Amino acid sequence: MNYSKTNKRIFFILLTFFSLQSNAQNLFVNPSFEELNNCTEYHVDCAAEGWFNIPAINFVLNNRKAPKPLRGNMVLVVPVGSVLPTFNKPKFVYTAFCCPLKVNEKYKLSLYLNTAELSFNGLAFYFTEKEPTQFIVNGLVNNSSIIINTNNIDADYKYGWNHISAEYTATGKERFCIITTAGLPPIDYEMKNSMNKSGDVFYCIDDIILKPLIPKNNCSTYDSIKKIIYNQNYRHSENVKAFPEDVIIKPTIRFKNDTLT
Repeated sequence: MNYSKTNKRIFFILLTFFSLQSNAQNLFVNPSFEELNNCTEYHVDCAAEGWFNIPAINFVLNNRKAPKPLRGNMVLVVPVGSVLPTFNKPKFVYTAFCCPLKVNEKYKLSLYLNTAELSFNGLAFYFTEKEPTQFIVNGLVNNSSIIINTNNIDADYKYGWNHISAEYTATGKERFCIITTAGLPPIDYEMKNSMNKSGDVFYCIDDIILKPLIPKNNCSTYDSIKKIIYNQNYRHSENVKAFPEDVIIKPTIRFKNDTLT
């Protein structure tokens, strides 16, 4: 009888904890990527709202390689390499956090990952204070905040999706999240691994969440930062920033003077 009461008490505590966790505010916008950005330059839907690529390419997967979305119709496509050695360089996906992370507090990252039957070789998450651009992104990815690999897989799901989770202790300076393979050992892919006509290789992400381990009240900046991120509609330049108050210093290009006859 006592054993039964103890089990019920433990179950109630766990149920209460996970209920609180489910109510905690997700710091990522558009975490299922169902809301689409209508590009200013072409007036067509071209990418997930709130998420940006460096270089500014809207990647397309071959139908036979594209995984079925976990839920809904969209996923986040993360480039992880190329079958062409010349083009096998790190690429980046980034977004902004809608709430400030508090120094020394713990957060839980969780997401669903699909590698289209490729081996999972890891992804690096860099939480940065500056918004990345083509000119500075390589300088922002020196010390990874979270590296996920097969050790972070805690559940298998349908359609080849795996659930992944990891914990992170904040420094208090995090404003942006960059997802990339930069800083990880490079992988030499075979031609059969190509997932589009350009020879790119991708992982796909769905339902990404970053929440405090101890739930907090909803932050006051969520709506205003979400609006700023959604208002950046130009998606074919790596140097159009969502937060233009951070000045971009472009390199000066000097041409040799010559005479045209």
